[in-house]
Amino acid sequence: MFDLEANYDYLYIYDGPSNTSPLIGQYTGNTLPNGGTIQSTYGAITLKFFSDTYVTNAGFVATWACQIPTAPPVADFQANSIASCTGEIDFSDQSTGGPQTWQWDFGDGSTSTLQFPSHVYVQDGVYTVSLIAGNAFGNDTFAIQQYITIDRPDAPTAADVIICAPDSVTVTANGVGNIAFYNAEFGGVLLDTGMIYSTYLQQTDTVWLQSSVDNSSLYVGPLNNTIGTGGQHNNASTQYMIFTVYEPLTLVSAWVNAGAAGDRTITLWDASGNQLDSRFLSIPAGGSRIALNFHLEPGVNYRIGGSQMNLYRNNAGAVFPYQLPTLISITGSSAGGAYYYYFYDWEVVKDPCISPRTPVKLIMDEVTASAAVSAFGMTATVNANQSINANAYSWDFGDNSASTLATPSHLYLLPGTYPVTLVASNDHCADTISFEVVVDNAGLSEVNSLNWNVYPNPTQNLLTIKTNGVLPNAFSIYDAMGRCVKFGKMDALIQEISVADLARGTYRIELLFNGIGSCSKPFTRMD
Repeated sequence: MFDLEANYDYLYIYDGPSNTSPLIGQYTGNTLPNGGTIQSTYGAITLKFFSDTYVTNAGFVATWACQIPTAPPVADFQANSIASCTGEIDFSDQSTGGPQTWQWDFGDGSTSTLQFPSHVYVQDGVYTVSLIAGNAFGNDTFAIQQYITIDRPDAPTAADVIICAPDSVTVTANGVGNIAFYNAEFGGVLLDTGMIYSTYLQQTDTVWLQSSVDNSSLYVGPLNNTIGTGGQHNNASTQYMIFTVYEPLTLVSAWVNAGAAGDRTITLWDASGNQLDSRFLSIPAGGSRIALNFHLEPGVNYRIGGSQMNLYRNNAGAVFPYQLPTLISITGSSAGGAYYYYFYDWEVVKDPCISPRTPVKLIMDEVTASAAVSAFGMTATVNANQSINANAYSWDFGDNSASTLATPSHLYLLPGTYPVTLVASNDHCADTISFEVVVDNAGLSEVNSLNWNVYPNPTQNLLTIKTNGVLPNAFSIYDAMGRCVKFGKMDALIQEISVADLARGTYRIELLFNGIGSCSKPFTRMD
């Protein structure tokens, strides 16, 4: 049995455990589809009944029967919109036969296993979408070729910013529309709007740029109330227009014809009769355009209207639907037939078109110069270069001599105190550190006269240093290019040094004596 007051009482049936589940249908009057047999694909169903207080009919009786699947499901789906300039599309599973698993392919390399997924397309194009629905008995595949069309604005651009120390940075964007800066590619926090973004950078980071382009006003519905007969409607019954939205938009304004000047409350409801928003407006007598500014997400059977409106309505002449394809469709009124209530020439604006987001790198490329320099006799030696984030080195030894080696050694011709400077750098940044070295040739003749030796010479793995009388502080080994390849302390008058890690060739070993200089001898490393 099904007996409701037509166009005033409604039964809503949802495919799932709540009224946020997909709507199977909205029913009124005495007729149900398929003889009253309605199938749920979820395993749960939600009924919502709406009735006014004026007419009492018999109502309805429903029986529920569960069917355990005995065969694979039949896959089916639909999208909330088949065209988007934001890239955001919501998909709804419409499969029958008790599906328990879902495998979506959105056509751009992305997939999902949700029953009702949302997806953001990043690239413009036309995409084929497919769904594999499965249960314990098998799978079924349903695909719609060239189903989704994405046409987004071009993404804004900006140059990466590189700084060499914590400092303020500024990003200047190039693009169309309204530019916004975010801290993530999707979602995230809005950092700023406009063409310029400034921040204080203490570590490498990334900001994301997005353009939004406003859309122009479009108009839908009869231009005014001259479509047919009618008059001012001003009674306690709630009447409304019914419409469907396919893409996010704002219902900006509408034309009305008021019987008298006064205040009106205009209400927006969802398909279940839940109030979503309202406007309390002072409307002058006669024809005028009123501001509504209701923002709407895609959905079916929205309602807009009210009671005690004293606004013109047509009781004949309406020919439904009035529509902007893929955007909005006015499908009927609460009174059915050719009735048209209150709101003419709707001004609607589709939500701004949104570009993909462009990453802009904010790079902290700091270089720290660090090294250790020692002097023995007339030679200054860089014992260690510990510069951070550098790949190039420039040494100035203070006597018009220079080197680009990481750990050079330098022989001074004259004793004295010299400033030594290191500039460590990479492709973007540099840092400088300075040293002071003191070189002196005093006592070198005494050292050179010492009886000391190195053996075996040539050698393969071990080199023995034997000195008499004076214990050196340290030794250094230099290759044929004058580079220091090994350095160490002397702990005894006779000491073995491993040279197995040196390449084959001729080297010079230098003994360093604190306060009295240095002396050196050649040796050969062989295989």
